[in-house]
Amino acid sequence: MSGLRNREFLSKPPVSRLACIVIVGVLLGVGAHKYKVSRRPRELSRAQSELGWSRIGEVIDRIEASGFGETPRGRMLTEAAGRMLARRGFRFCPDLVQEALYRKELGSRPILYISAPVVDGEVQWPSDVAFAQRVYHETLHCVADSDVRSLEEECDAFCAAEEAAAAIEGRDPGYPVTRDGETIWVWVQREYVDCISDPRYQPVSYSREALAERTGIPCP
Repeated sequence: MSGLRNREFLSKPPVSRLACIVIVGVLLGVGAHKYKVSRRPRELSRAQSELGWSRIGEVIDRIEASGFGETPRGRMLTEAAGRMLARRGFRFCPDLVQEALYRKELGSRPILYISAPVVDGEVQWPSDVAFAQRVYHETLHCVADSDVRSLEEECDAFCAAEEAAAAIEGRDPGYPVTRDGETIWVWVQREYVDCISDPRYQPVSYSREALAERTGIPCP
């Protein structure tokens, strides 16, 4: 019977076959879009988000005027964060488990989600330092735009977060970057079990050696 149905389909006029193919393609596209939307974190309303975007703009301006903001790396990340802000690529999520999340769907521009819990109807916004850390960490992922989830890129992102936080606090970054008393390299290896080491990873505006000094990545 399936062979008969195939012959019947192939015997249809070319226009009819083309219409069937187009309809199936549209239905698949709609289904894929609905699936992508269903996987996105729940966001605050646009009205609620306006304050968050304003706060990020202030943080970016402060970092741009800092010593870090005048370095090639600082300029690159700050300009990328500014472009993201201009198109409202930062989204605020009341239910996000992690502090921030970088997502790039197929055929779409990257979106950076930032945790913003709501308690008793009030949005609990991050501090300026926390905003700086989350924005610059996730922006580095956007700039790196790697196809590999690597330990080295995560270390680079945490390094950018520390540099941004130091700029807001008016201090020098603490190198090597640490977390919970460990170098960020050791910490990331334990916490990011789905990442692999990628010796080909190219840090953002740093050499591999410079990133190793700042994060504790062992040099070959």
